[in-house]
Amino acid sequence: WVISIEGGEKLKVTDYLNTYYLNPIEELFRNNSITDDDKKALNEFKWVLEKLDSGLIERLDDSIEWIIKKRLIENLTDYQMEEGLTEGFAKMALVNQYSAVTDPLYDRLVEENKVKTVLSPKHVERAFYEPPNRSRGELRVALAREFKNVIKTINWSYIKLKPNIRYEPFEFNELDDWTPDKIKIKEDEIRSVIE
Repeated sequence: WVISIEGGEKLKVTDYLNTYYLNPIEELFRNNSITDDDKKALNEFKWVLEKLDSGLIERLDDSIEWIIKKRLIENLTDYQMEEGLTEGFAKMALVNQYSAVTDPLYDRLVEENKVKTVLSPKHVERAFYEPPNRSRGELRVALAREFKNVIKTINWSYIKLKPNIRYEPFEFNELDDWTPDKIKIKEDEIRSVIE
């Protein structure tokens, strides 16, 4: 895999990742105190880059989301899907099930050791309830707390209220910069539909 960078130069993707991501991260780690979790994440990143660079993508089929999804699609018959779906829609539904926060497919794959986890369920739960400041996660937590009785679903980038209130989702695509004022504006937007 080769990419073009500004100026017309071409680089292997793994060389790009090493140059523009891994090297600066290692420099940052050399100049700052880091946690054991930081070290673990860096080692995982290096391991993934090594496998990609060696062309051993199949070794990442329990670690990298798009490769996990590729494996799911290739093994579609291993999963019971809704009857009447075309193969294309069944593949799309399976990929969406994997990504859905509320669907048990991901947890099942973890239990069957088909997905490698880096964090314990306790760490994940804590991160869910205590997301980084000004992140989209912080907005989701605020919306879930404020509107828990009227939410049908909450996703990475939208919230749906119960159909008798509103069918269309409220979207929130920005990843960060969710200040308290900006969160209040989104809450007020949703509240105006409920009241």
